[in-house]
Amino acid sequence: MTDSKKTDTAELIHRDQALCVYLDTLLNDGNLTITQKEADTEEVPRQEHIPEFQNNLTDQRPDWATARFKALSFKIGNLRLTTPLCHISRTIDYPLSVSQVPGQPEWVIGIAHQYDYKITLINSDVLLFKPGEYRESNTSTPVYNSVLIDADGKWGFPCDEVLKLQFLRSDQIHWLKNPCGKNWRLGTVIDNLSCLIDIPQLISRKL
Repeated sequence: MTDSKKTDTAELIHRDQALCVYLDTLLNDGNLTITQKEADTEEVPRQEHIPEFQNNLTDQRPDWATARFKALSFKIGNLRLTTPLCHISRTIDYPLSVSQVPGQPEWVIGIAHQYDYKITLINSDVLLFKPGEYRESNTSTPVYNSVLIDADGKWGFPCDEVLKLQFLRSDQIHWLKNPCGKNWRLGTVIDNLSCLIDIPQLISRKL
């Protein structure tokens, strides 16, 4: 491996590790705080030997990632996320009318009606950010603009902004061998450093 390739690999591995630490800080109570700017500018430690970067971890890839797949990128707060399109049936504008359910958990905003569907809107901030850092969202003052509807049409995953639809290949993902203890976090999209997530797995954490 040439020196330039070793440097590129080191930077990629470091960025992915920094993103993993950053997301863990948001998701769990703790004193460590790291911003994306700090993750980008922190000095990469020198290493005498850097192993070859491998993306072909077939035992880590979901079935939908064995071939080229469509993926949707979106933002929640300052986080840029990507999810496979096979988990999403459609996107809608954040509904004007949301009904709250007595005794609903904190991670549920309420029920939205669209056509013949009753969609349970979840609070994405509560699922992603650690307590005390997520934004308040209720039926009258939502902080979201769009909603990703799951493949079954039952759950709505609100987001601030839908970014783009794109095709991805498995070798364009840095798959995590051990996704920081969270099986809904799959890896990092290399070209934009967004976190590739499994929305059904994320929702199932609360069910």
